[in-house]
Amino acid sequence: MKSLSQNYIIIEPNSGLMCNNLYSAAFQALLGIRFNKSLSFAKYSRDEMGYGGDNLDGTFPHFFDFNKLDIVDSPKEYPEPTNGEIHTLIRSSNLADILELEAHDSHGLDFRISPNEFFQEPIAAKYIRSNLDKIFHKELLEGNEAGIFIHYRLGDISNLAAINVEHFESAIISIPNYENLPKYISSDDPNNSRIKKICNDYGFTLYESSPQETIKFGSRFTNKLLSYGTFSWFIGVLGSQNNIIFPNSNDYIRWHGDIFVFNDWHEFDRTKRKISLSWKTR
Repeated sequence: MKSLSQNYIIIEPNSGLMCNNLYSAAFQALLGIRFNKSLSFAKYSRDEMGYGGDNLDGTFPHFFDFNKLDIVDSPKEYPEPTNGEIHTLIRSSNLADILELEAHDSHGLDFRISPNEFFQEPIAAKYIRSNLDKIFHKELLEGNEAGIFIHYRLGDISNLAAINVEHFESAIISIPNYENLPKYISSDDPNNSRIKKICNDYGFTLYESSPQETIKFGSRFTNKLLSYGTFSWFIGVLGSQNNIIFPNSNDYIRWHGDIFVFNDWHEFDRTKRKISLSWKTR
């Protein structure tokens, strides 16, 4: 007999900040959809789910369309295997093998997510982007508003990881007709002198709102200048895909996995003041 735990996947939180969990939960949910499993978000708190997962008090309802998902109110832990049952533990290290399985090949397999995984691997990043429509609100994928949006992450990372202001200045002037486009910048350190310089020298307006609304607002613009990190990644991957610019990976220390891996995003070389299509195919 098929055990109950074979019917659902418990979405596992990790120790990261908001967008680390949004990214990981999105990937886990997509695995559940791929293998025809129900989903349990029972391990997440109201901070993520809101009140019952049906309003904007939590992070996930801002982004996930729960009407697209088969959610069950299951326990927070799986039952212990009985009668020699085995389960397939999903880790970042075995994603290639997992994604080689098709739904018909996985019939009867008891999938479980390894705790505290971030899944910040190229194969997971590409899989999320290719399947956004299966989990995210439709309107988050449709934005295409002419303008420029910069996400400048400063407040919670070291100076070695913070993007140089010269990078953003060079990226701005690489955009045709940038002077006449609407221009916005957001940062976790809005009073920083680098933010003020961009606003004063290039006519940007400081955008200040909640983290959730910042992602939704910034993602819709046709030119997006990103920092590193999953917060910037979501601004890039949602909404307009017209022109997405991110820093040269050789210039900065990154604190996360290799997720800026899309061939149609532009890795900017500020020393040559030009952009190139991302070379990453890993």
